[in-house]
Amino acid sequence: MNWRAELIRKSIHVAVGILPLLAWWLLGMWPVPTKVGLVLGACLALVLDLGRHRHAGWNGWIESHVGHLMRSHERDGLLASTLIMLAMVLVFLLLPRTLGLAAMLFLLIGDAAAGVIGSRFGRIRLNRWATLEGVLAGLLASLALDPAVRPIVLVAGAVAAVITEASIPGKLDNLVIPLVSGTLMRVLSPGG
Repeated sequence: MNWRAELIRKSIHVAVGILPLLAWWLLGMWPVPTKVGLVLGACLALVLDLGRHRHAGWNGWIESHVGHLMRSHERDGLLASTLIMLAMVLVFLLLPRTLGLAAMLFLLIGDAAAGVIGSRFGRIRLNRWATLEGVLAGLLASLALDPAVRPIVLVAGAVAAVITEASIPGKLDNLVIPLVSGTLMRVLSPGG
């Protein structure tokens, strides 16, 4: 994928950051209805995504509108957007809402910074998909967040997020990054 397409793709990542912010806010006022809404939203995303593999017309529409932004593994598998929705549901169901928000922002902001900086300026390759410059950009972007998490817990979660992002291929990173970073933050949090 060229840098321009990567920039557009990661801009969408950042824009989607409004969803966990909205979920965090709604969970504070209406926890049960919000959790039900999150589960229904993720189910809808999954049904639509799986449906495109069975219906040529639906798949053609998706390809014509966002095909140029899709990675090769998304053509036959799940879209990144579906995995993000599944991750968001899991972190907000399994973690305190502030930790869930931090874990999602690591993915949506940190991973976006890593992808954009790494693809444009990355010179020191860590593997086929990650550069040292990208990892450092992702870490700095994640540490710039302030979701009311204790600093040591935030640093540990951010480090876990960038290590996870640099360690696994892009097929499942949108699901795994928030689960790994969120779980670590939960373990390190008081009462966790």
